[in-house]
Amino acid sequence: MKRSTYLPFAVAILISALFALLGSVLIHDASTNKIKSIDQILDGNIKDLGSAKDPLNAALLFSKNDEIPVSLGFKPSDSGLLILRDSSAAINRPLTKAEFAAARRGPISLDTGTHNRIRAFESAPGEQIILAASLLLIESERYQQFRLLGALDLLLLVIALAVFLFFSRRNQVRTFAREIELEKFQRTRIQNFIGDASHELRTPLTVIKGYIELIRTKQEIDPEQQEKFLERVATETQRMEELISELLLLAELGERPEIDREVFDVASLANGFIDDLKVLQPERVITKEFSNPLMISGSPRLLAQLFSNIFSNARRHTAKSDAVELRIEKSKDFCTISYNDAGPGLPDEFTSGGVSEFSRFDRSRSRATGGSGLGLSIVSAIVKAHAGEITFGKNAMGGLAITIKLPQ
Repeated sequence: MKRSTYLPFAVAILISALFALLGSVLIHDASTNKIKSIDQILDGNIKDLGSAKDPLNAALLFSKNDEIPVSLGFKPSDSGLLILRDSSAAINRPLTKAEFAAARRGPISLDTGTHNRIRAFESAPGEQIILAASLLLIESERYQQFRLLGALDLLLLVIALAVFLFFSRRNQVRTFAREIELEKFQRTRIQNFIGDASHELRTPLTVIKGYIELIRTKQEIDPEQQEKFLERVATETQRMEELISELLLLAELGERPEIDREVFDVASLANGFIDDLKVLQPERVITKEFSNPLMISGSPRLLAQLFSNIFSNARRHTAKSDAVELRIEKSKDFCTISYNDAGPGLPDEFTSGGVSEFSRFDRSRSRATGGSGLGLSIVSAIVKAHAGEITFGKNAMGGLAITIKLPQ
């Protein structure tokens, strides 16, 4: 079971435990205060007995007029215990020497037939005057309060669990619904991708087949025309080969859970592609910001394909005079690659929704420039294979901005 499933139960139990703890403290405090009130009355009686001329008669008067029921016991020095005043507090035996000494000093809790608070006074040597107030009512109230607390705590626990389970199930249903929608979306995208790939493969095959058929059936072909036919066949063959290679690379990246990493100089790798772009488009202004050498951990083969696709995208889809910027920074945990150009950028749906290995960009634009439209999708898949992050957006120049973070 997932930790997210245990969480509602843990929170509900914690709330229940806190409620029980708080209730127990309040009940204990209330009982303690009631016992303190009894003790104050008993202490007051004992104090008055100390100043009375006839302590026994004074004790009889106090036991009748007290705010609480008080039992009065008297133990003469030469006979057994006498109960002079009976109440809910039972006194069924005289106090031992230790009990009597403790009860003379202050109130004690003692079981003398019932659970009582006891105070004692020595009216004469060997004589015991015993005042007892029952704790039965306080203990009964405390027991009923704990029972009520337990019932309320159980009810709270059930309600909390029901609430948490309700929201948990609702979130699970929502998550499940989102996963279904995402799966439908991915399936549709894959189907579109397969259809597009099939169409892209069929187009050069149709051209190749047409020219071959033309060469085969035509009796006389002008050498110049034949050269033109063969050049078109070679061009379409190369286009089909590139598309197949890109499809195979996407399949490889999707199937391999891990890549073969090694430490290499990414600056040297990037400089090679920058130099290629300078040779092919000398009028383009290219700005680079990175130290040389710059050692990082990754796959040199895949990152070479990444730079190749990024600069190929710039060469095909931006004007020859549009500026290009490449910045590479390395921290303790990440290598960050930032690319910017002054071209037209990407359609909004790709900069806002992201790019997956099954995304193709403007099909007509890709076809017009001789590409498959999979270049940046391959870049995204390579970053994903490195467990990295990639974002596409617009930069201050209005063109494409790519930010890549590769963990080190």
